[in-house]
Amino acid sequence: MIAATILSVNEDSLTARTPKPMSQAQRSSGSGAAEQQPEPSARLHVVVDGQEGAPTVVLAGSLGSTLAMWDPIVPILAARFRVVRYDLRGHGASSTPPGPYSMADLG
Repeated sequence: MIAATILSVNEDSLTARTPKPMSQAQRSSGSGAAEQQPEPSARLHVVVDGQEGAPTVVLAGSLGSTLAMWDPIVPILAARFRVVRYDLRGHGASSTPPGPYSMADLG
């Protein structure tokens, strides 16, 4: 099974949504994918630096880190790029959705 996360971006945050799994009948018939509605799972803290309209670079952290790990390199990148960085759910200033959790949820 492949886990997917859909990120919705607004001016000061990202919203992560995880699609609902399809039933065996939906997978077999090929129906249901268009009707699938993602469930909200977290509010992600995002910081955007650089000029609007510049090529975009997205910096994603790793498990146990925050977007602050990119602080030393952001000024250099922001001189040429629009730099988007965010805290993973449950990290830094991003929300921690109610459990239970699994390693697949962190992907």
